Amino acid sequence: MPYATVMTAEPQSQVVRITFVDVGQGDCTLIHLPSDEGNERAILVDCPIGQSRTVTRLLDHHRISTLELVVITHSHEDHAGGIRDVLDNFMRRPGVAGRLRAIKEVAYLRDTATPGRAVRHLHDYLADLNDDQPGICTEPRLVTRRYAGTSLRFIHPDLSSSLRAHGRDLNLASQIVLLEHADVRVLLASDMTESAWARIAERERTTGGEANDSDAAASPMRAHILRYPHHGGEWPRTDALIGMLRVVQPRYIVISAGTRNTYQHPTQQAFDALRAIPSIKRVMCTQATSGQCGANPDEPFHCASHIEITIGEGRLDVIPSVGEHLVQIRKLRSPSCVPWLPPNWASPSGDDEPRETTSINDRRNSEATSTTTST
Repeated sequence: MPYATVMTAEPQSQVVRITFVDVGQGDCTLIHLPSDEGNERAILVDCPIGQSRTVTRLLDHHRISTLELVVITHSHEDHAGGIRDVLDNFMRRPGVAGRLRAIKEVAYLRDTATPGRAVRHLHDYLADLNDDQPGICTEPRLVTRRYAGTSLRFIHPDLSSSLRAHGRDLNLASQIVLLEHADVRVLLASDMTESAWARIAERERTTGGEANDSDAAASPMRAHILRYPHHGGEWPRTDALIGMLRVVQPRYIVISAGTRNTYQHPTQQAFDALRAIPSIKRVMCTQATSGQCGANPDEPFHCASHIEITIGEGRLDVIPSVGEHLVQIRKLRSPSCVPWLPPNWASPSGDDEPRETTSINDRRNSEATSTTTST
């Protein structure tokens, strides 16, 4: 199935900064685009209930004046519940009100059988917004939106899919986005299920792609960075999960989960599957959990916390650096990310001390990597 393309007339892009926001048991991603003549622009993907202040402060910190796009991946409150408050604060803030250009509306928002109160309010809010600015809300469909040198390819779901066909599984209807900038790809997998991945893989095969693990190097689904699906939740079949990871071949894994979540996210299956993928360089969780890492379950343990990835020509820079991340990891009783840590990770002295000091003095230095090398 062909993908429609939405273009914008803007100057050539230079650097994009992606922040995976620490929002506990939920998802939120802020994509800071290159400024346009002093106008700081961004794309916001999701915001859970109770986290609108965190996101509003981040928008203010980066002096974002225009939200080019807001993506609501699906109508669970850990993804959509805070969007209304963020938009309301952004467009009503004192001084210069923020500008919103477009919303890619959540699939089946209006058809959710038993939506939470926050999602019901969001539905009403978007309806009023669309009345005031006709066309600002667009339905989910397979489309590529381009912002100068940055592209967002929406690879799921197809608008022709109905909620009834999905059996009211809203995770299966999650909007999934593949971002590309300066030859670096980022896959934002939202709450992608095994069934959703099977549909994506089948569509790629029928449209000329190679979304299968027999030829991962040629796959259009390959990505340097993977926002791991469903907070590290379990798939029915581990081999299917490993198959997806072999196609994507990520270097960096980001898992957004809350210390006090009751779903046992991330699962042991997630870490077992990740260990089967040799391309992976780092695994970063916004918060650590008691089940996987031995964190105290009584209060949030901000492990990698806000994860900031800057993409420029020939560079991919990550904050926190390995050294900064180790400061938090060493506080845990049994961190699950040990397979991706330096051999002497447990000791603050020794071989990794200069590396950590360098990272503190120049946080981007130790994480710079050439985008021309094999991933």
